[in-house]
Amino acid sequence: MPRTRAGKGTHGDVVGQFVTVLHKLEGLYAPPLAGDPALVAFIRRLRNSLDGGRVSPDAVIAALESVPRATGEADDAPPKEPRQPFGDFSLDQVERFVADDTVTKAELLALASERFGAPAGTLVRVNRAVLVERIQALVMNERSHESLARLASRDPSAPG
Repeated sequence: MPRTRAGKGTHGDVVGQFVTVLHKLEGLYAPPLAGDPALVAFIRRLRNSLDGGRVSPDAVIAALESVPRATGEADDAPPKEPRQPFGDFSLDQVERFVADDTVTKAELLALASERFGAPAGTLVRVNRAVLVERIQALVMNERSHESLARLASRDPSAPG
């Protein structure tokens, strides 16, 4: 099928373009940029399975839709309880939240941005472990500032 003026081409063109995107993602998440070998390996396997454009976009989508969900949640699962806004989290709540391995990277990015004003654009490129470390550093920094503020607010004539 020849390309049309609207930019739509053959199935192979669409899948080929997707393979190109996967190749770029693979480079983006490869060490030393983000250093997530598991993600890079997954992207590489996906890219290699699609390479050549011999698969139609519909076949790709159908294959992905047929895969069981890893979470085991059904489509009609009740919605999660609404959480407290990250901006309202205490430092103790932040520490518990980042220690939870079920928390997603997207949630950690939202926490860093909403609670500490960290620029999500720079953090999106790091892997989850580095993101957790950076949030923990933000917590320690804020605790230090709180301690200094308490010391500075003491009555200078008070003993100790």
